[in-house]
Amino acid sequence: MGKQEESKFYNVHDIMQKFELSKSQAYRCIRSMNLQLAEHGYLTFAGKIPKAYVDAIDPSQAVEKGYREKGREKNGYRN
Repeated sequence: MGKQEESKFYNVHDIMQKFELSKSQAYRCIRSMNLQLAEHGYLTFAGKIPKAYVDAIDPSQAVEKGYREKGREKNGYRN
């Protein structure tokens, strides 16, 4: 058996740690980023996001966009 190849995707637990989010917030963030990718014609997978995409964007922008898409501010309250 060979070495197991490292995944090219972050999952929800990776996003939770990277951005210090709760599980539901991390899923929301992934969903938001996947929508952005899909709008540009990329194939996306539920609950996963390409590492290259996440590492290339501003972390605060990714998290805040996830909140705005649900009509919430960064503090979690409705507008």
